[in-house]
Amino acid sequence: MKLQLAEINDLKYVNDLYNSVKNTPYCVWDEYYPTLIDIECDFTAKTLYLIKEDKLILGAVSINPENEMDDLNCFTKVLKPCEIARVVVNPLYQNKKIGQFMINELINEVKKIGYNSIRLAVEINHIPAIKLYEKCGFKKVGTNFMYEHHYYLYEFVF
Repeated sequence: MKLQLAEINDLKYVNDLYNSVKNTPYCVWDEYYPTLIDIECDFTAKTLYLIKEDKLILGAVSINPENEMDDLNCFTKVLKPCEIARVVVNPLYQNKKIGQFMINELINEVKKIGYNSIRLAVEINHIPAIKLYEKCGFKKVGTNFMYEHHYYLYEFVF
């Protein structure tokens, strides 16, 4: 099992993975987000990472260098933050520490790329995701209302 950049042949499967969690408990994703267009943009930008075991995709996450949360004052002022988004673990592999492995590997990858913090937003009722991020060392720094939902804002500073 390892973290790696997505390949062109993975995109349909990532889309299937996103669709498999839409409208499930805790998930606020719907038919409008995320879409294959989001996946293709992440792939083209080389920011879509996967946890794969052989050819099976266990999880996916995107690194966004353009951070839409830059204007929020709750975050530590750092030189080069990134945002992670569209974090998903295959429902058949949830509660098996895949998410924790993926986030910890992503932290190492982000450091190598040269970022010095990671920011993210998680819907306030998504208890499993909140527990995951806190277990991985993220600190809650604020709240925000966006995309028709309330979110906790988290960051991990290196």
